[in-house]
Amino acid sequence: MSTSLNKLRLQILHAVASAQEGHAPSALSILDLVYCWFSREHETRRDNDIFLLSKGHASLAMYVVLASCDLLDIEEVEAYCQKGSKLGGHPDSRKVPLLQISSGSLGHGLPLAVGRAMASQLREMKRTVFVLVGDGELNEGTNWEALLVASSRKISGICVILDANGSTERAIELSDIRMKFQSFGFEVREIDGHNHTTILESYRWATERERSVIVARTVKGFGIPLMENNPEWHHKFPKISEIDEMLNKS
Repeated sequence: MSTSLNKLRLQILHAVASAQEGHAPSALSILDLVYCWFSREHETRRDNDIFLLSKGHASLAMYVVLASCDLLDIEEVEAYCQKGSKLGGHPDSRKVPLLQISSGSLGHGLPLAVGRAMASQLREMKRTVFVLVGDGELNEGTNWEALLVASSRKISGICVILDANGSTERAIELSDIRMKFQSFGFEVREIDGHNHTTILESYRWATERERSVIVARTVKGFGIPLMENNPEWHHKFPKISEIDEMLNKS
């Protein structure tokens, strides 16, 4: 693990411990995906490409990454979910416009992304709308309705980043997710969602496709062994005094 990513993981743990609120494992699951999109390494991203976070309960990943890029004050992250803070457990784009959309009620981000892509196409604007969704979120029917619209209207310039950490498998199995997306006319690439080289290559690949899906195989709670793939920690938060021990076991 890089030092910078470990620092962001530490910030996530401190934020949930201080607020006694939040979904740390979900944020850790998508941290690498968010970091790579906003990092300066993503050289092929156009200035008008946009990133939408549909998996709103993982918002802490967005907050710490934006702060690391000097796009958000770290003091705001430290005040996460506290009285008067702009940063809630679910992101509010009215308070932080960089977030593009308010999310948290799952299943809305992909329909919004399809709408943004359609608007861009009508304006003949060359850009890609990236939207990050969770695999459990795909249980919401609005996602499949949005894909049907994108396919039938031949909407281009959209990339779905799927945080495939497998946590939904205990409820409903997704089975062959590649086949499902391909049936809607999307090109699909499966990757290791924690490998930065592969993630960046996939983002470049997506900008050259009309409709694409990046199935990012991730580990919920990645980087913190006590949390990794442990359902107990979905909405559980550590005490400040427990964080050092958790990190030492990493």
